[in-house]
Amino acid sequence: MTIKFDGTTDYNNIEPTVYRIIVKGLATKSTSQIEKFATFTVTLSDICDPPVSVTKASLIDQTFNIEDTSLPTYVHEAFTVSPTVCPLTYTYTETAIVNSLATTAIAFYDEQTKTFRWLYNGDDDGPIRPSIQKQTITVTATSGTKWGTLAAPPRAASDAFDLTFLDPCLDKDYTTIQATTQNFPTAPNSFDGVATAFTYTAYTTSPTYCA
Repeated sequence: MTIKFDGTTDYNNIEPTVYRIIVKGLATKSTSQIEKFATFTVTLSDICDPPVSVTKASLIDQTFNIEDTSLPTYVHEAFTVSPTVCPLTYTYTETAIVNSLATTAIAFYDEQTKTFRWLYNGDDDGPIRPSIQKQTITVTATSGTKWGTLAAPPRAASDAFDLTFLDPCLDKDYTTIQATTQNFPTAPNSFDGVATAFTYTAYTTSPTYCA
């Protein structure tokens, strides 16, 4: 008789614990059906408590134009865990944008697809004035048992990348200027030394802070 547990196929379905196994022997040809029992235990250890290791991915620095409202994405590489059957959870921390109406350009993060989306809702130029800012984002992957309470501390690994902001005023795809109607003088100037005055109506610029 053999008992076999495979971590790759069985870990998610069979809880690591102590199992009591009873073996029954029966003398089938005896008139009284004599039977005997033997009992033993099998301790199934948790291969993810803790896992052997968690290895970080190499995250890549990103740039983002603060007027881009298309929710551009960054899908980062997966971290790895050994044994591979052990679960991984992802979290992140970030440094804040300062002197701005909004403190972050992270719209959301999807842990399952490892996807960041960017959006700046501040409606100001704080991230690029008086100098270009960036956010440093640190992603951490943590792994431990999926069964009950950890007996050992989980394993974790982290890596960071920078999100550097781009100035929309330097990009024609994000900046527009609209001419306005001007009331130019119609009377001729006859070199009489009299100044000809007219009022200039300012052009409009979007975003307004690019004016």
